[in-house]
Amino acid sequence: MKTQLFGFKKATISSATGIAMMITTMLLMSAYSCFAQVSWTSVNTDAQGDVASGGTDGKELFYYYDAAADSLWFKVDIYATSNPSSNFGVNVMINIPGGGTTFNFWGTSNMAAYQKLVTAWVTGTAPSSYSGTIGIANASGIGIGNYTNLHNNNLDITFVSGASVHSIILGMPRTDLITDAEMGGNSVTVAIAAATGLSTAWQDDVYSPSGTMTFSKSSIGLEENNAIDIALYPNPTNGIFNLKSANLQAGSIVEIHNQIGQLIYTSAVQSISVNTIDISSAPLGVYLISIKNKEGATVYNNKLVKN
Repeated sequence: MKTQLFGFKKATISSATGIAMMITTMLLMSAYSCFAQVSWTSVNTDAQGDVASGGTDGKELFYYYDAAADSLWFKVDIYATSNPSSNFGVNVMINIPGGGTTFNFWGTSNMAAYQKLVTAWVTGTAPSSYSGTIGIANASGIGIGNYTNLHNNNLDITFVSGASVHSIILGMPRTDLITDAEMGGNSVTVAIAAATGLSTAWQDDVYSPSGTMTFSKSSIGLEENNAIDIALYPNPTNGIFNLKSANLQAGSIVEIHNQIGQLIYTSAVQSISVNTIDISSAPLGVYLISIKNKEGATVYNNKLVKN
């Protein structure tokens, strides 16, 4: 399959209608924290072996909407014939009904029209220390080679290595990609596809003409559990933070999981008033903290950001 340099093929503008202004960039402080606890929805699949040897061979595109955080997450699986964890490129493109000006993507299988493009063309270190071209663009930006004209460096990026399949996970505030005005209500269905490659070169499409994403802002997500009143501070944290409550039960267990569901911390509650926890050695990222009472019931969930 022919390799196309990512920014070198100018997109085609197919409509004169402008896209509504996006809202101010939000800091992705509240994010879907434990990928293993929800069900991804599959959109498109792609056959193995349609890229040159050593290329980033796309396998499948998934999405997840976290209603509690009002955030969108995309997972692009790639065949583990290579491990591009230090240098990869991923795009997710969407077509919103009535969304206005479009561009045509530059893939081999996928040359369809879209309004928005999510871009992560990066180098760095797994699981989540990456830099490069990271953000969201509309047709106007893409037409002049600006792939972050709507939002810049607003994505949560995680690379998860596997034996047969690697996963690249991108997260963002929902309103960064699809505004309330563009949703036109509580639910929306959009055409969606993905592309994979290196930080400088497109290599593969994960595309189907019928691929769509549907979600509702009223969907159930990973919500905070307020069975007991607990103050979590500071959040974000540098790794040392406090849990304060007059309602903590002796014998309760604190657990912290990382973004792929691995337990990174567990400890019995030391005090029924203030407990100080230290995860300074853990990587930067978003975590799920939960508390179980002595009967084993979860009485508290929250998202913890380490930066």
